[in-house]
Amino acid sequence: MPLSIGWGAVALFLRHLPRDSETLREMEPSMAWSDETHMLANLVDLVGDLFAKDYEHVKRPGERKRFSTAAEVTKLDHDALMARFGGE
Repeated sequence: MPLSIGWGAVALFLRHLPRDSETLREMEPSMAWSDETHMLANLVDLVGDLFAKDYEHVKRPGERKRFSTAAEVTKLDHDALMARFGGE
């Protein structure tokens, strides 16, 4: 008989992954940095904004460059559109 586990067990497993695991970093790229590293990057950005007119912020893990100024589609909007047009 094949072994079957439920989604609750999968969620429990994922919740207890070590912070430096590849799986967790793939799911949430910002976890590649510690809290202290994020705070330091925020501090560097704050100082850079104060003293440099054309300062570019420190790139965070998982950060994507936006290609348009259009508002991002929320999950609720996406689900409504999919329901309206028969998508999944």
